[in-house]
Amino acid sequence: MDGAVIAWTYAAPSLQYVLRKINNGKGSTRFADYAGYKSPKNNIYSVQENYLEVLDLKYYMANELAADYVKKMDDAGRTIKRLPDGQIDVIQMLYEEFPDGAVAVPPNVTAANFPPAKESKYHKEINILLAEGFRDFLSMDTTRPGRLNVGGHSQQLAYKVKVQAMLTKLPGWYFTAYQSAQFFSQQLVSETQYKALIEDFIQTSDKPEELRQNYADMINTYNFTNDIPKYKVFVKLNQTISDERRA
Repeated sequence: MDGAVIAWTYAAPSLQYVLRKINNGKGSTRFADYAGYKSPKNNIYSVQENYLEVLDLKYYMANELAADYVKKMDDAGRTIKRLPDGQIDVIQMLYEEFPDGAVAVPPNVTAANFPPAKESKYHKEINILLAEGFRDFLSMDTTRPGRLNVGGHSQQLAYKVKVQAMLTKLPGWYFTAYQSAQFFSQQLVSETQYKALIEDFIQTSDKPEELRQNYADMINTYNFTNDIPKYKVFVKLNQTISDERRA
């Protein structure tokens, strides 16, 4: 290394892509308020903990952060990670879990709008970053629980969602304050919970051995960190290098 690369980070492909890849083209994800009145299709991606250390923060704008986060971190004796300008690193908010994060989602909450839910084996709230454009469309904010539905008509899993932050801009992703966010829906979770959602989908399927083998086949030809497929790599370059070296 000649010092040209300062840092790098990875993002995983959409959860829906992975589910369909291992389940013969079947599987979807939807995000809704907790009652499930509106449930647009969405794309769940994961990012690594160092994500905002690598990306250009000129394209970052957080509108609202979960008000209880600082107190929970203080009560747990943990250090809050901050960005150079003093703002809280919202990616860390995805990775922090607390004892009160275990919940059971009643399967009949959205019976009118969704197929019957299977019983999930993963009972923690899903920490998520949400675009500001969903605030009015779904009447969502960081104080209201959301709902993530994973699967299809033959397999429906439901998870309670904790919106940790709502953002107008996030480098590398389509986050906007316009309601058009619903048509290009991208939400971020931690790698830990991304992998847990895949594992839960496999365990609760009718053919878990087949899906597990399909997933193993999907990742076995690459050196995937934490057994998670990769979609994007972001690289932070030294500002002193030449344009030729940068290219």
